[in-house]
Amino acid sequence: EGTWVPTLPNGGTIGTVNNATYTRIGRLVMIHFYVTSITSIPNNSSQFKIEGLPYDVQSGSWYGAGQISYADNKDLSVWRPLTSNNSDYIYFHRVNGSGSSAQNSNFTGTTDLLLAIWYFTDA
Repeated sequence: EGTWVPTLPNGGTIGTVNNATYTRIGRLVMIHFYVTSITSIPNNSSQFKIEGLPYDVQSGSWYGAGQISYADNKDLSVWRPLTSNNSDYIYFHRVNGSGSSAQNSNFTGTTDLLLAIWYFTDA
């Protein structure tokens, strides 16, 4: 068990991390975070990512999954957080079958975000 530091590598600032914790049991990693005061997410087409997972995601064709529990100022109900194999970040994918992942412009204006996700690690 421990804490981790979420960052926005493609632009934006996380002002307050109310909670960013993880629990690892064997290869299974469960993370939770609640951040507020997110600012300056650019209104552009860069992929919206949250970096800094405590362990890299398992290699191979495997993706972790999770749920957005709360977001203010935006309806993010079409987005689900995923982890990409052999990486240390979360990205977001549409659940309507379009095959698109979230861009910064989809999250511009979001100031609070609460989510949980689980994934496997090789570490």
